[in-house]
Amino acid sequence: MVNGLADIWISIIKNNFQMLGLNDSKPRGIIILGIFVGLSAVLQLFCGFAGYPLYIQGYALQSGFVFYVYFLYALISVSLAYGFLKLKKVVFYPAIFWFLWGTANGISNYLALADIEIIVDSALSFAFLSYVYSKKKYFVN
Repeated sequence: MVNGLADIWISIIKNNFQMLGLNDSKPRGIIILGIFVGLSAVLQLFCGFAGYPLYIQGYALQSGFVFYVYFLYALISVSLAYGFLKLKKVVFYPAIFWFLWGTANGISNYLALADIEIIVDSALSFAFLSYVYSKKKYFVN
């Protein structure tokens, strides 16, 4: 039973992978990261509309200004997601900067607020940063 379900799941993933125009020459981790970054853009827009608090370097931003910052974050995330899916060379260094920013902001927010959730966010940014940097050779076009 488990093998049957696993085979079905793998065939669904492979069919959708080919449907998106992706092939095996692209690292799947970068593609998955691109999908996650694209989904985070949608969540950032939801957070902006909902007025979810935003902390930058340990300081809470004003609620009216938060929407614009979340919108800017969403624009950056959409462009990074597109670049990851298409393996654009131009997106490599902005992605490095973006994940460095996420790491530094997470650490400073943790030091200011002492919230364990923020340090996990920072650790994820660092993990994504190291993974993207290890796949630098694929960003050629």
